[in-house]
Amino acid sequence: MITGNAEYGDFFRDSATGCTSHDHISEALIRDFKDEEVVDRELLTVIVLEIIRDSTREDPSSESGGDYQALASHSLGAARRQLCRGNQDVETEADILSTTLTLLNQEKTEPYALLSGRQVYGCLSLLCHYMMLQINRNDREELDELGSLIFSWIPRFSTLDKDDSSPKTIAVRQHALRAWRRVKEGFERRRLRERDEDWETCVAIWEDIWAYIPVTRLDKLPRESPFELLRRCGWSECACSVHAPAHSMRVCKGCWLVAYCGPNCQENDWEKGGHRQRCRRRTAVVLQ
Repeated sequence: MITGNAEYGDFFRDSATGCTSHDHISEALIRDFKDEEVVDRELLTVIVLEIIRDSTREDPSSESGGDYQALASHSLGAARRQLCRGNQDVETEADILSTTLTLLNQEKTEPYALLSGRQVYGCLSLLCHYMMLQINRNDREELDELGSLIFSWIPRFSTLDKDDSSPKTIAVRQHALRAWRRVKEGFERRRLRERDEDWETCVAIWEDIWAYIPVTRLDKLPRESPFELLRRCGWSECACSVHAPAHSMRVCKGCWLVAYCGPNCQENDWEKGGHRQRCRRRTAVVLQ
């Protein structure tokens, strides 16, 4: 694992000695992104190392689309794992989310073309979670950075395929739109409370995102989840309910029909998602 306490420069000077290309480091980074134990500050270290790797490459655009797709997929999965399995330290989560978004928004030879549509929606989910963290923190110094971060992602959203109507894409899109609405409501509440122009600017930029996201009617959603049973989180507001988890799932022992990322997701679905009623009904049917 490359997530020790050594300084980043020491890593490249010592640990990477003898590497003939950045591909070796890329493989090590992906290995750590996939490791369920890598969360909190260790995960932040891995993400920063990947950013440094890109900045030290003589030709960052030479990375193939497949390599970039793999790094994007695993870094997104690791960020979602942090939200589900991390220590819930707000500052650490905010740092991990903002750094992941920075990593995935770096310029390439084909800007905005290397991320798949579902990965872009995954980034939007992370962006929404990061916005809510900052709204709740009410950090005045972060306001300008919030606006800049939102604005920098708008070109990504403009590339989304408006004709993709597959059930899985619709489910991912609807999840992202629900998260977008929650952030908009949070911005509005803060704007009305603070009566500050900076909050009004954030609201205006956030509303611009809506124009780039293809809106589908809820009645187009399939009655059942389009994803394989037990391969997604049962708590509908968790990003892992529509995106592949980067960690093992835990099955509900009451009905054995739903899986969760961990205790937090299970408690939320039990209290807010209606699983309390569904689980008892299913258990009763099994016992009959």
